[in-house]
Amino acid sequence: MTEKNTPAQNPEESGYFQSFNLVVFFYKWRWPILIISALSGVASVIAAFTIQEKYKSTVEFFAVPQVSLGSQITEEVINDDILEFGDKDVAEQMLQLLNSEQIRTAIITKYNLWKHYDIEQDEPGANTVMGETYDENISARLTKYTSVSLQVFDHSPDTAAMIANDVVAYLDTVSARLRNGMAEKAYSYAVAGYESLQREKLGIENGLNDLRDKGVYDYTTQLEGINEQYATAINEGRSKQAEILNQRMRELSEFGVQFISLERTLENIIDREDRFKKNIERFGIDMNSQISASQIVNSASISDKKAYPVRWLICVMSVLSAFVFSVIVLLLWENISALRAQGKIEF
Repeated sequence: MTEKNTPAQNPEESGYFQSFNLVVFFYKWRWPILIISALSGVASVIAAFTIQEKYKSTVEFFAVPQVSLGSQITEEVINDDILEFGDKDVAEQMLQLLNSEQIRTAIITKYNLWKHYDIEQDEPGANTVMGETYDENISARLTKYTSVSLQVFDHSPDTAAMIANDVVAYLDTVSARLRNGMAEKAYSYAVAGYESLQREKLGIENGLNDLRDKGVYDYTTQLEGINEQYATAINEGRSKQAEILNQRMRELSEFGVQFISLERTLENIIDREDRFKKNIERFGIDMNSQISASQIVNSASISDKKAYPVRWLICVMSVLSAFVFSVIVLLLWENISALRAQGKIEF
């Protein structure tokens, strides 16, 4: 039996028929697609005009390393440069401070954001809603130049600019409070250590004075001098003088260990005393220093143009979404109808 060959379909004709079928599909369903797209466009226009407008204000600044100002002034060798800024690690630390509860609470309180954002503070979950709304409207990020960009959105352009500038001002306040607080603790420890050292020093000096009262002024020097005199007396045959000097050396030897111990302890105390004095001076400067945590590049200004919503974009995206959705649904409907007509599916 001879098999009947079916002529191969021309690819160009195949593409033509597919395109033709697509044109037929759109022509067939043109009114449903147009109506759905038009209704979506009208709905998106209405929705876009009901969305509250927001204005954006931006502050850009570099983070300044929080170095010890006291060290900069009192130390001969300085490891950190107080004029340096733009370090990535420092900028990330500043981001943590910007998101801290202290700054958040200060901004919420000053601008009464509960009322401003129309959030009922007594309602269950109010704090969560406030946190989400705050994060939605106030955010900060690192730029490619390792500066920090703080953006604030608000329906009032004046409020947006004021909040942005105040957040950075509070950043300096919180940073100074943390730095000065640590320096104050270190200062109190240094003062307490110095005072304790003074009491210890007084005890050592009293012990040395007691030994001086017993004739021990400088054990090593005295012992060397008496020993030299003793040797001379022996050589010259002055036995009585030699016995007196020998007795004196025995008396010195009784207090020698104590004298050397007290003397060395006093020298150590004097060395430590100098370090405590320097630390007291350094921490005293740091606990009152006011180093800014930010080097502002651009302060926030009042915007004269809304940043949100972009109404035309909302309308275009809504119409396109409705168009694509309607085409997909109608394609599925046609394919299911064809399969049912062929008896391949039943429902």
